[in-house]
Amino acid sequence: MNNIDFIEDFKNLHIYDPKMDSLFKIVFGNKDKDRKEISKSLIEAVLPNEVKISDLNYENLEILPQIYKDDIRKITVDIYAIDEKNKEHYVIEMQIHEKKDIMGRSELSTSRILEHIYKPKDDIVEKERIYAINFIYFDMFPNDENYYHHFYLQDKNNSKNSSHFKDIIIIELKKFKEKYNLKKLQDEISQNNNAIDREIRRKLWFTFFSSINVVYHKPSNQNDNYWEFKKIQKKDKTIKNVYIKHEINEELYKLLIKENPIKMAIDCCIKLSEEEKKEFSKDVELELLEEELSELKRQKDEEISELKRQKDEMKILN
Repeated sequence: MNNIDFIEDFKNLHIYDPKMDSLFKIVFGNKDKDRKEISKSLIEAVLPNEVKISDLNYENLEILPQIYKDDIRKITVDIYAIDEKNKEHYVIEMQIHEKKDIMGRSELSTSRILEHIYKPKDDIVEKERIYAINFIYFDMFPNDENYYHHFYLQDKNNSKNSSHFKDIIIIELKKFKEKYNLKKLQDEISQNNNAIDREIRRKLWFTFFSSINVVYHKPSNQNDNYWEFKKIQKKDKTIKNVYIKHEINEELYKLLIKENPIKMAIDCCIKLSEEEKKEFSKDVELELLEEELSELKRQKDEEISELKRQKDEMKILN
């Protein structure tokens, strides 16, 4: 599909949400050479400026410990790739619903990789580095207006001293969406003399992710571009309509395709095979269950909080 076709027909196009597990792996975890370019662009955009990827080799998504035990916690990630020339490892996760163990999972997966780097009886440890990159679509740090967080081990007394082994990066896409809009992106690119440096490429990627969403209610904004993906019959026999909406209009599309790998990613989100659509559909149903479980938990937490409040009031009265 060329650019003109897209711009003329974007309102009618079925664009699938790249944040869904199966599609995220298809777009960014495929060993196809063209798809590797997409992954390289995304990873470089997220990482510090000095990081430049030579090549990517995709690894097994289940990261096992050196010594396996039946009761060991299983760690499976969305993408695990290695740049062997630069001795850098990249673990990438996409998480839509709130999870409280993001940091713990990242520490565990990076520690297991580090365990493999430290081979038994090696006198010299290669300077390999591990990056755990987490894209999340919920507020993990509600009192922090920043959407990009970079964690690494650092000397409390001298910030120049730090561990070179592993970094954890968390990107709050929902917070980014609230902070950035088309006008702001256009202004920043204009101020940068229309050059796409790493910082702008980063924002273009984050815009791509946050502009396409699966929703479980009909969008109320008439300006939304959306289509009904499917109807899901729940256990109580009620029907839930599922929609996919996107905010990629002509102006935004022209910005996104300034980075060619993003254009390639958009194409991937349109041209799904029948088998890929089936996998995507399973993801949607799982996410609906996750959403309902999250809502039930929220309601339960509110009930517990209210009961505690009433109990405290009774103590005061007594």
